[in-house]
Amino acid sequence: MIKEIYLKKPVKMPGLDLQYFWLLVPLITIIELVFAYWNTRVGIFLHFILFGTLITVSYISFKDCTPRLCLSLLLIPLMRIFSIALPLAELPFPLWYLIIGIPLFLAAFSVIKLAGFSCRELGFTTEKLPQQLLYAPLGIPIGFMGHFIL
Repeated sequence: MIKEIYLKKPVKMPGLDLQYFWLLVPLITIIELVFAYWNTRVGIFLHFILFGTLITVSYISFKDCTPRLCLSLLLIPLMRIFSIALPLAELPFPLWYLIIGIPLFLAAFSVIKLAGFSCRELGFTTEKLPQQLLYAPLGIPIGFMGHFIL
């Protein structure tokens, strides 16, 4: 019985192979470079195309494990689209983060629910609470460094 389990060929899942998702890393980088250094309109258009593609792949392969990844990756182009589409020019700069962050938080919450992530998968556990409390104060200097770098 055990030999039969190990000798069976792995089942090929329908949908997009996960190895193709590694192509998204340079693709997102190229789109961001187009947005930042060449033409913002073309960059936003490419972000919309990426957004639509990820939604389509997520819908087509819903029984596979790729929709969870697609839904999670949707937040990348969505963040750029929100940052450009919202009229923020007359508002103080610190409010920009709040106004862009609220819809992104709602989108992230929707992705968590749609993808079926559990609290354990998201890291919301109390198993290593002393270690988490030890690392938590590091967020403040890392946040300041990120603020001054950007």
